[in-house]
Amino acid sequence: MTSYYQPYTYLIGWTAQHKFYYGVRYAKNCSPTDLWSKYFTSSKEVAAMKTVYGDPDIIQIRKVFLTKEHARLWENKVLRRLKVVSREDFLNKNDAPAPPINNRVMSEITKTKIGTVHKGKPKSEEHKQK
Repeated sequence: MTSYYQPYTYLIGWTAQHKFYYGVRYAKNCSPTDLWSKYFTSSKEVAAMKTVYGDPDIIQIRKVFLTKEHARLWENKVLRRLKVVSREDFLNKNDAPAPPINNRVMSEITKTKIGTVHKGKPKSEEHKQK
């Protein structure tokens, strides 16, 4: 079975309330078909709007990408150009690029969990040589 992976940016909105949210999705095995069927954004503001007003009437895939890096850069570019942080009609609270995933600081608990998962797994010859 091959996994399908396609990062994308999206726009969701409630036209009656004149509120919108622009976001990016680049998780493992993500697909544009997941939007609002399996994936409902990670935004707390969107969750609050959904609770009060129900599902948005605008659900659009704006652009698809080959890599998560391109998707993240494009989202940041759009958020800055639209000046969403200073606009009342956007739920986005931040337009800064997310920190690189590879450079995030992990807590000791997270490090322990990762170590536990990998304990006892056989290592390849290449890994042993490194």
